[in-house]
Amino acid sequence: AAIRISKPSGGFYLWATTPRELRARALLDASERLGASFLFGEAFFPGAGGEHNFRLALTAVTRAEIGEGIARIGKAIAALRA
Repeated sequence: AAIRISKPSGGFYLWATTPRELRARALLDASERLGASFLFGEAFFPGAGGEHNFRLALTAVTRAEIGEGIARIGKAIAALRA
């Protein structure tokens, strides 16, 4: 299964949802070891939930940096699935 991205209608962030077998906090740990970061979704869900969601900030980085960050997150996903 793949990461699902919500289609934004504007704003500063991009929301993503991981497949059930992959938790966002585990992906964050693996991604940060590769130099990419994001906010895990649990911080945005009152009470419970969000463990399979994360938020990418798009405004503080260039397009090239966004592409590089996404590539690093992809490498982290591959490492977690190996």
